[in-house]
Amino acid sequence: MWKENSIYPGTHWLYYNARGDYIARIDKQPYYGKGYRWECFMFSESRRVVGYADTLENAKKAVQAIIENQPIQLSLSGIL
Repeated sequence: MWKENSIYPGTHWLYYNARGDYIARIDKQPYYGKGYRWECFMFSESRRVVGYADTLENAKKAVQAIIENQPIQLSLSGIL
């Protein structure tokens, strides 16, 4: 379940699994002009997966694929 930051709306979103564990985060990237940085650490803090997407929906799709243990193609150029 995604929850948007209620204090600073539109800045970041957190994903909680069914047990209530916080396992992913998406941040809007204001310093780079556009895009979203996503981070998934469902395995442990030391094994996080980080990527960038051009839209919030694409960032959510990428995180969902990782959570469901599906293959995903990460961009090597940063923001798409």
